[in-house]
Amino acid sequence: MPRPGSVLVPRNWSFTKPVYISDTIRETATVKSIRRIHPIADIGFMFENQRGERVLEGEAPVFQAQPS
Repeated sequence: MPRPGSVLVPRNWSFTKPVYISDTIRETATVKSIRRIHPIADIGFMFENQRGERVLEGEAPVFQAQPS
């Protein structure tokens, strides 16, 4: 999973319902694939509010940035 120094590049995001200030949001992430040659993982994300309604879903590649 992402850790300090990781870079998430959002793509294919779908906001399915609005999120309000008092909402509690829960995220579920699933590793879809790992590219071992490069430090990149394709991760699927799903966010739900306190009523179990999906408010955002999508996929994003995540890679470990090289230290400078």
